[in-house]
Amino acid sequence: MSDSAPKAKGIADIVFLIDVTGSMSHCIDALQSNLQSFVQVMTHGDGSPNSSGPLVSDWRIKVVGYRDYPDRPSDWLEEFPFSSDVEEVGRNIRSLVARGGGDEPESLLDALHKVATMGDVPNGTDADPELWRGRSTASRVVAVFTDASFHPKMSYPAGAGGTVEDIGLAVTQSKIILEIIAPEMDCYSDLFEIDKCNVQMFPFDESDLHGAARAMSAFTADRARFASLMEMLAKTVSKSTEAVAL
Repeated sequence: MSDSAPKAKGIADIVFLIDVTGSMSHCIDALQSNLQSFVQVMTHGDGSPNSSGPLVSDWRIKVVGYRDYPDRPSDWLEEFPFSSDVEEVGRNIRSLVARGGGDEPESLLDALHKVATMGDVPNGTDADPELWRGRSTASRVVAVFTDASFHPKMSYPAGAGGTVEDIGLAVTQSKIILEIIAPEMDCYSDLFEIDKCNVQMFPFDESDLHGAARAMSAFTADRARFASLMEMLAKTVSKSTEAVAL
């Protein structure tokens, strides 16, 4: 086998965890617009000589939107089942409605805890669209997109009072790789302590009350830049499958 030949095909479960407060509509649109190319790079590479995999032959994407639990306990979370149908995933993203917010912080820790602890099926059993696949069957990646800070403690019933340390434990136990795109805020530095967590922070005008939201809008409006981000994320997903590739 040549060095440039693709490695064993990989299996991946991916969650797009998206802040769906009012200022995030541009990001939601950008995610939907780049979904096809994300899947293409993940499954077939980017066409370059170094696009050597492992490529993903078996993937599922779950779309989850979150807001602020204390502010909107009845609809703080919107989630859809895992799906391997690009059109269905696209519809799920389009179904998200950016509303509420404007009074930071939001409930990212609660949403991460909910995703990390949603359970899995035993290795070797059929997949369930409401659960992770077995830990030794598929790699797990959660990609977070937000323009806001987060509460230092969880509020939703299953995680009330929990902190970043509890999230780190839940994420590590579930063997989740975290990829976070967020504003350059101190609270996100705390997440660097979580194993296999990569935080890409974008700068913003801190003197502007809406500076982070404006910066995220500008970032997502730059089609080439956002497409490049999604391509890198797709490669991260592909690389993550190496440990569980068949």
